[in-house]
Amino acid sequence: MSTLETTGVVAGYSRVNVLHDISLKVPTRGIVGLLGPNGAGKTTLVKTISGLVRCREGAIHLDGRPIHRLRAEEIVDLGTIHVPQGRLLFPDLTVDENLEMGAYRAAARPRLEERGAYVRGLFPILASRGRARAGVLSGGEQQMLALGRALMACPSFLILDEPSLGLAPRVVEEIFEVITRINHEGVTILLAEQNARLALGVARQCYVLQNGRIAIQGTSAELLQDEQVRRSYLGIR
Repeated sequence: MSTLETTGVVAGYSRVNVLHDISLKVPTRGIVGLLGPNGAGKTTLVKTISGLVRCREGAIHLDGRPIHRLRAEEIVDLGTIHVPQGRLLFPDLTVDENLEMGAYRAAARPRLEERGAYVRGLFPILASRGRARAGVLSGGEQQMLALGRALMACPSFLILDEPSLGLAPRVVEEIFEVITRINHEGVTILLAEQNARLALGVARQCYVLQNGRIAIQGTSAELLQDEQVRRSYLGIR
């Protein structure tokens, strides 16, 4: 179980800051939504938390421990697993090989068979496509594989970047059912999602990013009930 907290985070690329004074908290066993349009800074923020983008100012703590100066692989070793936008699978490896690659953490390797059975139970299609190359899978199957690969690592804190992007509604529903299930089983989740309806349906707390800053925050119920928020930030009428 993990609690994540960022305080005054500033980050970006080259000489340009994309994030400005980002402070948020993801409680243990919670699901927190990170909302906003393309270009708002969602992906930069989750990459900064994962150690893929350097935190220039501020701090990031996991269970009270500062992680903003750790390398990405050190953050992974603490149980923080990031499912990136675009999936980033190994297209020439099979489904089974991609899943096995997910169990690279020292804590996960002894549980390879157990976790493999667990993931294939969540996504039966992966069991039937085990010998297929990841590159020939449909978009929905690839997203299931990306999430399954992350679960092979035995995460305590899971970061999901746009898991619904480009998928058919039926597949999205199945994936979000799995997200809800693994949260109920104890995994803390930060969900970066452009589809506000989806995120508000599963998250207890949400932060809305705009131009690299937190524009508004609150519980999902509060955001859904605020007409100005619905129109201005969430695109819901």
